[in-house]
Amino acid sequence: MIKNQAIKNLLSTLLGYPTYDRRLAVSGRSCVLVTVNPASTGKIVISSPGFKGSKDGYQNKYKKVAQWIQQSYIAAFIRYEIVWLTDNMMDSYENEICQALRIVIDYALAEAEEICQTSDPEIYLAGFSAGASASAVVSPEYDQVKKLLLIAPTIDAGREKLQQALPAYQGDLYITVGDLDYISEMTPEMMIQLSTSAQKIRLVEVENCDHQWTGKTNGRILSKSFIWAFDNDETYPCPEGGIELY
Repeated sequence: MIKNQAIKNLLSTLLGYPTYDRRLAVSGRSCVLVTVNPASTGKIVISSPGFKGSKDGYQNKYKKVAQWIQQSYIAAFIRYEIVWLTDNMMDSYENEICQALRIVIDYALAEAEEICQTSDPEIYLAGFSAGASASAVVSPEYDQVKKLLLIAPTIDAGREKLQQALPAYQGDLYITVGDLDYISEMTPEMMIQLSTSAQKIRLVEVENCDHQWTGKTNGRILSKSFIWAFDNDETYPCPEGGIELY
């Protein structure tokens, strides 16, 4: 293992910031595919997709965000997707999306030395829609989770699970939603009311933005939500400085 940070940074530049893939078992119903963007930061972002979403996202938007966060040395980045092995996914969907995230977090902690160069990393959870719901449910189960970014959150992981979990979360909570997002219309307020132990709570509503963050401007704002939550960018939701996702 390479110990010198300057050499690591030079190699990362020369090699194009390498990534690698892993397949993690979850249950007889599903498995998880992960892609890791390592970075020597002591921090790991774990990105949870929406309903039946891919780890790379529409037009590779999460892949672009992962590379940006990695190359900026903000954090290592893990993105994942659930591969369903059965057509009857809905009867266990709430449990499966939460368990998948637990499996990814456990993997990140077990391999943290390789992923971010420390055995005791800070974990940042970022979730979109259903993935935001799962992130909210799972976040208080791990002391290492320090920041939580919920993008267009829904209650797909279960209203009761959210009601039980969010009062116990003690890290920083960031929620962002579009003003035209009628799917997530009431969820952010509910989550804020439940988050009685959070250290910091921030809610930003983005103008002219729907649930899918349609359009180039909204794509740039979406990318900036990650540095708003994880790198203290106070200019959010201004699109300037964000990257083009689609």
